Amino acid sequence: MRDCDVRQQLDRRLRDIHAQEPSSRLLPEMVLGRGVSRIDFAVVNGKLHGYEIKSDADTLDRLATQAEAYNSVFDEITIVVGSRHLSRADKAIPRWWGIIKAEVHEGTVFLTDLRRPKQNPQQSARALADLLWKEEAMDLLRRYSDVKSINRKNRDTLSFEIWARLDLVTVANFTRETLKARVRWRVDERRT
Repeated sequence: MRDCDVRQQLDRRLRDIHAQEPSSRLLPEMVLGRGVSRIDFAVVNGKLHGYEIKSDADTLDRLATQAEAYNSVFDEITIVVGSRHLSRADKAIPRWWGIIKAEVHEGTVFLTDLRRPKQNPQQSARALADLLWKEEAMDLLRRYSDVKSINRKNRDTLSFEIWARLDLVTVANFTRETLKARVRWRVDERRT
């Protein structure tokens, strides 16, 4: 079982689940940390939920580094893992991550929920601010802070200002709404 086999089935499942939510957005290969990491799927609606695939053909070598990036951004995270890696993956991820097992039976990939995700206790306002484009970060600061002269500041400085001045809930809510509302997000992005 390869990554592309699992990816296709997960994509279908997420589209089916969120088809009734017109404000949901399904983002494949969402880039985090200004390009440092990428998660296989993100669903943006009332929360930001990340899905990472580790098929039987993958390795878990990068999982610790990926988990660090994911833990700072997502409200909930689920790993979709092949049977071969299930035990090791379960030990490597926090207890609040969800787990979906991916198995192949007669040429068809089946996804089985093993553990539902819980609220992430490690989210970071700074990491969420890093998801924003410069204009979006300036908009957030203008709306919710008294910071002056932000037009000439770079994205890194704006992210720092957001982290220093605003609470996590405000930043998380703004970031989710901004990601959902973006036009021309990426070429491969689909609305569910």
